[in-house]
Amino acid sequence: MIQESANYLLNRVKINPKIGLICGSGLGTIADYLSEKKIFPYKEIPYFPESTVPGHSGELIFGYLQGVAVMCILIGMTTDLPFILNKTYDQELIKVGDEIAKEMGIDDRVHTGILTCIGGPNFETPAELRMMRIFGIDAVGMSIVHEAIAARHCGMTVFAFSFISNICICDYETNDEADHQEVLDAGKKRDSELQEFIGKIANFINKQ
Repeated sequence: MIQESANYLLNRVKINPKIGLICGSGLGTIADYLSEKKIFPYKEIPYFPESTVPGHSGELIFGYLQGVAVMCILIGMTTDLPFILNKTYDQELIKVGDEIAKEMGIDDRVHTGILTCIGGPNFETPAELRMMRIFGIDAVGMSIVHEAIAARHCGMTVFAFSFISNICICDYETNDEADHQEVLDAGKKRDSELQEFIGKIANFINKQ
């Protein structure tokens, strides 16, 4: 099944991607910046799972980002993987990311910390968030950890960052609610900065 999916793509794409981009909720517009795009809806790829999350177009896109050949996955799905990995994220690329943030003047909004991952698709309850706060967790995601583990298991070099797109609701008494539209809107608001940041990271990797 996997080979049939791969053959379907290999027979239709001449681009040999050097970098793989996995775009989470609200970040699908990054693919709009690719040139010479070749787009494959998931439903057309044999045995490929389809995404049904709002804001995810469910496409595999090949193209060039600032001259660098990339494959862009607009997915946002999670699975359970039984691997325990150390040094998942590349330390050199983390340092490069910090340097690029300073160069762009956004270093006051770029932080390192502890990220946890939940299965979704529901947002966290106030009780869960309070527990995470006690554990010293800084941010919560639904897919990035699984994607990073899968990439490292395949022997890939991994650089990942989470765009904080919604506020955690820790109070049962508030009328505020976590909302997926808030996530999408936040991504659009920082669209140009994200494109520049990812482009600079891609250029650095391409020169290695």
